[in-house]
Amino acid sequence: MESTKKNSVKEKAPFAQRYPITNFMIGLALLVILVLVVILLIWFIFSCLGNGIEHLVDFLKKFVSTTDKVILGREKRIPFEVAVDPFYSQENMNRLKESVAQMEAAGGTVHELDFDD
Repeated sequence: MESTKKNSVKEKAPFAQRYPITNFMIGLALLVILVLVVILLIWFIFSCLGNGIEHLVDFLKKFVSTTDKVILGREKRIPFEVAVDPFYSQENMNRLKESVAQMEAAGGTVHELDFDD
């Protein structure tokens, strides 16, 4: 009677417990299949988009090259002005020194600024 109990208990055990090696092999096979599917999917996406991306890059290269030639060729200069930051100009430094001297002479107070206005 005990042998029938052991068989019935073994039959009620999950598949993974009854056949651990077979369960491992099935899981490994599924993992390999999943990795292959992902690799094929990535390859397919890049093969479909690859030509489109190459055409886009070629177009952008030609567009930028042509635009540069038109702007630099016609105006003989770069299309923007280069200037030094006016904060550090001598005129502004003199103004800041005058303001500091005025604050020290008048005895100015430290306060928070109200930016809500």
